[in-house]
Amino acid sequence: MPAISSRKSNDGAVGGSTRSQGEFSYDDIIPDSSPRHDDIRESPSSDKNENDQTDSPPRKRKRDNINGTDDQYPPEASGGGVTSSNESDIPDHSTSKRKLRRSTRSGSQKAARGTELCSPERELADSGASNEAEAAKEQQETENMVEPRVLRRSTRSRNGEATSSANGKARGVSYNPKNGKGLAAAGKSTNRGGNTSSERRRSKSRDGKKPALTTGEKIQQAIQVASLPVNKGDKEIQMKFLTCLSDLCQDYEQGRLIVKAGGVRAILAAMSTFSMCADVQTSGCAALINVVFYAQDHLVCRTWISRRAISAMKVDDKDADLHVQAVGVLQQLVAHDAELAHDLVQTRSGCLSQVVMSMKTFSSSRNVQDAACLFLQNLTSELSFRDAMSILESEALVCVVAVLRKYQRENDLLESAVGAIGNLFRHERTSDELKRKFMIADGFIDILLSLMASSSSKVVCGACVTVNNMCVSTEALGVNRAITDAGFISRTEEAMRRFPSDAELQKCCCMFLRTLSYGDVQTRGLKMAQDGASERVIYCLQKYVKNVSVLSEAMGALRNVAHPTSQSVPDTVSLILNAMVFHQNNEEVQEHGSELLLQYIEDPDAIKLIKEQKGQAVIARAASTFPDTCSAAVDRINSRLEMYYV
Repeated sequence: MPAISSRKSNDGAVGGSTRSQGEFSYDDIIPDSSPRHDDIRESPSSDKNENDQTDSPPRKRKRDNINGTDDQYPPEASGGGVTSSNESDIPDHSTSKRKLRRSTRSGSQKAARGTELCSPERELADSGASNEAEAAKEQQETENMVEPRVLRRSTRSRNGEATSSANGKARGVSYNPKNGKGLAAAGKSTNRGGNTSSERRRSKSRDGKKPALTTGEKIQQAIQVASLPVNKGDKEIQMKFLTCLSDLCQDYEQGRLIVKAGGVRAILAAMSTFSMCADVQTSGCAALINVVFYAQDHLVCRTWISRRAISAMKVDDKDADLHVQAVGVLQQLVAHDAELAHDLVQTRSGCLSQVVMSMKTFSSSRNVQDAACLFLQNLTSELSFRDAMSILESEALVCVVAVLRKYQRENDLLESAVGAIGNLFRHERTSDELKRKFMIADGFIDILLSLMASSSSKVVCGACVTVNNMCVSTEALGVNRAITDAGFISRTEEAMRRFPSDAELQKCCCMFLRTLSYGDVQTRGLKMAQDGASERVIYCLQKYVKNVSVLSEAMGALRNVAHPTSQSVPDTVSLILNAMVFHQNNEEVQEHGSELLLQYIEDPDAIKLIKEQKGQAVIARAASTFPDTCSAAVDRINSRLEMYYV
């Protein structure tokens, strides 16, 4: 059955809010919006009847998540990136890269005021130097525009003026809150790596200002300063560091640099040191969201990150922003790691129960509900049947249904919520009795019917996939009949008319019609022809002949529905032959085409058209290329053609 994965980005990049004087910021950070792209992978259908009008088996489609594995690179590893492939000419909703959300919280939102980042004190080598020598040395450094070799802590008064004090004979490095350009050198520069040459470190621009640091240099120096032993216990410094890292992580290269430089370890260390501080936990999770999003191939501590995010949700049960960021970290992690998703469901980590508790506690918070539904959608996209049943037995399903009832106009939220439910019921082994209870007894069928009329094509796609997964093989339970009587066929036809150019929606609708009409062409298949659904299926054969994924679903649905009276049989046969010629090497298209021609072979006009368009050569090629799936139907077509001309 299909699985639906979640969207990739919700509100774009972090950053952009106004900072107060005394807060650390980088002027040259330009926020990115996260990309979004989708893929759908499917398994070919296997079952068919032996009659002349063989039904196409229902397609239990799975909308996959982001293809990505944890290559277990060490933290020092470099390189890599994100690769993707797109075999069709349309994006698929399944991949979860379907809006994988980065942090929506501004990096400066909770930045601390006051204290600058400082290094530990160091004793001067020449501790016995005279006061005159020290004064001369400080004067010389001032003339060279280098800060004195003293550990300076700057505090801001209410009028914004800075006052500083020197702590004895020590030297160190500190952030300059005025220009926000990173570390100001005191004595020798602490930047031993990066891209800055020695000539650049020594030189000054003509107007007397220091050259601006690159983003990579800022990242390295921020991590270096925050990792100094004297700064690890300073809450204000760690808050500024977390805010800085969240703002700087704006693309895949920056994410890789943060991981390589030990940024993830520094973030986890700060969150561990101030484990009961909600502000630090919120800022840490916001930074982790961006780092995990941009450095998936380089993370080796996913389990530690997930444990820290779960612990963060327990710090403050009244801070909605904290829960949004913590659940966002979990969402990013499970989107790329099916093994971690399994561990979070089956182990005693308390992840699922904590997310459910957050949904209950913040039932009126749209952001918390959105983050939780995104997490559940990604979590369920690759889960096994056992893991899916564990979630169904929890209270997560009840919470998601409550979201669908309460937020009927929030399309993004509806998309992730209905996607999570569709994923939970995608397994063939899910009992028909459980589906009947959920659809009929609990009234979920009415919610799905209302979603089919949504103004968002993505919501309609999610509803189509979910109701497709709810169709059962046991007619005695009456689920399929209830779906038909509720008006899903007419709603599907209406949706296909409203979004004629949305190939993904056309595919989902054809898949649902194919599944619902399987084994019952005389009743539901005939009703589809009467309601105009079969006419829309034939429209897909004409419009999406180059899109093999849409085309195969449309041909499969056409095998199960009655032919519309408004469409001539020869025109339909011509479209079928055209599809078979265009996709000669696609087994599914050739199988559907052979079976459809066998259904129409009794029509004299269809026989003439096959002769005129050299249809015998087309089906002969199909039988020779795919003998296991096409030869039986082709032999029967040839026998009928010989009888007709004799």
